[in-house]
Amino acid sequence: TTPAASWARELAPLVNELQEVGAEKGRVEVVPARSHREASALAPYVNLARGWNRQADMERNPLFYDDTLNSANYLEWLNRWAVHFVVVPKDEPDGDGGERERELVQRGMPYLKQVWGDANWQLFQVLDPAPLAEPNTVVERAEQGEWTMRVSEPGRVLIRIPYSPWLSIVDAEGKKLDPPKETEASKDRPDGEPKTYDNVNGCLMETEEDTLGDKWTMLVAPKAGTYRLAAPYDVPRGTPCPDELK
Repeated sequence: TTPAASWARELAPLVNELQEVGAEKGRVEVVPARSHREASALAPYVNLARGWNRQADMERNPLFYDDTLNSANYLEWLNRWAVHFVVVPKDEPDGDGGERERELVQRGMPYLKQVWGDANWQLFQVLDPAPLAEPNTVVERAEQGEWTMRVSEPGRVLIRIPYSPWLSIVDAEGKKLDPPKETEASKDRPDGEPKTYDNVNGCLMETEEDTLGDKWTMLVAPKAGTYRLAAPYDVPRGTPCPDELK
């Protein structure tokens, strides 16, 4: 749905504030309003923790639908998805789950701090939030379509994006970088001997399932530097790590 001009004007101060506080470095949870218009309007500016597809949301985030939402599991959920800010719109909340979430946030949780508000919105910061990527990594931008992160040491970096084989490491123009290539020496070895690869640009793989049942993305970074992740559908499948680098 395209927001009306008046609503777009209401949105502008919130977008400005989200940019001021650096919300693009983490995920943002928007307590869903009945219209769901906030999700489509904010999607270009921040990485939303939840979209507007109710069926997918019910599968991924059942605590908002099964009457179990409370202070403890809400904090667990915020950390699970590396949420750094929570937005509460003045609009009518969406169903019982939206109502309960708004009530919980507005009641005042020890892990949430209101940092801004106007007649239309309240913005809460998550205190000591889970990082989107760790260790030795600073996420500079996490948008819906592309993530940019600065890695200070070579090694393995856990990135809290659900793994997809289409996820690619790209350059500053969004072009996919080459995956690891088998070395010439390795190609000359007899069959059955271990292979070796040159991992110049980095590669991606799926993590083992964690205690909450999530499988995230692991970056194998060959050197310190800036890495960009995207899922451009017009390029061949992602930048996977060969088995030998897993």
